[in-house]
Amino acid sequence: MEINNDTFQNDILNGIENEFAKYGKEIDASIDFGTILLDYTNWRRRFIGPGYRKVFYSVELKNNPLYKSNKKFKKTIDKIAYKIKNAESLDPFLSKGVVDNPSEDGSNKNKDLMLNSFGIHHFHIGDSYEQIPKNDIKFIKRNNELLYALVKKDAVYFINIYAHDFPYKEHALEVVYDNWEFLLKDHEMQGIIGTTEYSENDIKTLTKKHISTSLTIRGKSYIINALTTSGHNGMWMLEQKKFINAINHIDTTIQLQERQILNQLNQALHQNLSSLNIGIVLKDGLLYFVEHQTEKTIVFRENEFIIADDFCIVGSHTFDLNS
Repeated sequence: MEINNDTFQNDILNGIENEFAKYGKEIDASIDFGTILLDYTNWRRRFIGPGYRKVFYSVELKNNPLYKSNKKFKKTIDKIAYKIKNAESLDPFLSKGVVDNPSEDGSNKNKDLMLNSFGIHHFHIGDSYEQIPKNDIKFIKRNNELLYALVKKDAVYFINIYAHDFPYKEHALEVVYDNWEFLLKDHEMQGIIGTTEYSENDIKTLTKKHISTSLTIRGKSYIINALTTSGHNGMWMLEQKKFINAINHIDTTIQLQERQILNQLNQALHQNLSSLNIGIVLKDGLLYFVEHQTEKTIVFRENEFIIADDFCIVGSHTFDLNS
């Protein structure tokens, strides 16, 4: 599936190419646009996008001795919460794989299967930062303990501290169910009786082979973010189609409202433009529509548009491809 406007599609490809180049990766020119975009969004989903969010701690985390009694872990976890609430970058707490393996290389190192399978992020909770930055990110020091969390656009839900391995239904997902059952509602397999029971090892093996399984949590059956054979999240593939359709819709809106956009730009800038030169800038997972002659950003919200004062500043993006 491709974008109708060649300029927009090429702009997106250029943005992806520039971001990958920062980490020593190149786009394979033989791969179709949809696959390149999926590779990119798979990577950007590992990052937490900008924006103020609420933070919720599970009862299990609050009562965990590693949080209650370990001052270093508690300090780092509370620091992460502070940064989330204040829309600050969480990059230092992410896996180094976000800079080591941004694109597909056949090894699956670019995929976080816990995230792709269950929608669960993990944060490293060391007590100090590494001295040497890696690709401009000064990562927190690594240890065996991780904070697992569900990240939404308006809130982050701290699940618990686990070792650096997949925590399955007896752990992370039961905690989610017990604290915030509503977060699993979309994944419930209603009306289905007698689903196959899998052991922890079975689930771990099947997940690594990119095979989705149903899970039983507190007597209810769930399928959590079905994986594709390539290891991508199946729902993200559907969202990508919606994203491309949205770009095409905006392209149509620009054509239909060209006169209105021109009038607003001319009035705001005291100019006399006779035509528009609108393109796309994609950086750090944020997609901006820009008018190149005026260096203004145009924010599209459904069928409306706003002329932003700044050029490609966070907040004036139309799409956020991060988590």
